[in-house]
Amino acid sequence: MKDAKQVLAAMIEAHNRHDLEQMLSYIAEDVVVIDPVAPIPLNNKNDVRTLYAMIFKSLPNIHFETLFLVGEEAQAFAAVRTTGTGSGLWGDKDVSGKRFDVYEGLFVRVANHKVNYFMGFSDSAMLTKQLGGYEPALGRGG
Repeated sequence: MKDAKQVLAAMIEAHNRHDLEQMLSYIAEDVVVIDPVAPIPLNNKNDVRTLYAMIFKSLPNIHFETLFLVGEEAQAFAAVRTTGTGSGLWGDKDVSGKRFDVYEGLFVRVANHKVNYFMGFSDSAMLTKQLGGYEPALGRGG
């Protein structure tokens, strides 16, 4: 049985391999996602698929360095340093050659070995500045 800490660690590992299908295997169909810097609204697992397909295309060497990971039973939190270089469009902006280096937090709740609640915390001001001022979905009213 995988607890929340194990599930989050496995998701981070899949993310760093850019293995979208493996990442999604840890996410419930009806996941609730709160991520204020996402360039699109995230209402379900299909939206998460769309987001990460965009991320892996436009930010092809994105990497999470796990600074710490804590958890107990059904919930876990990871602090990560996210780095990479843009290539192509992100949030309707050309991010080619733009480097990013920000700190983020990932909080999850897990039921039946799948994430059913995800909340991302990020230095959104620094990220948007580094990627050329794109506007997150929440900045456009939803």
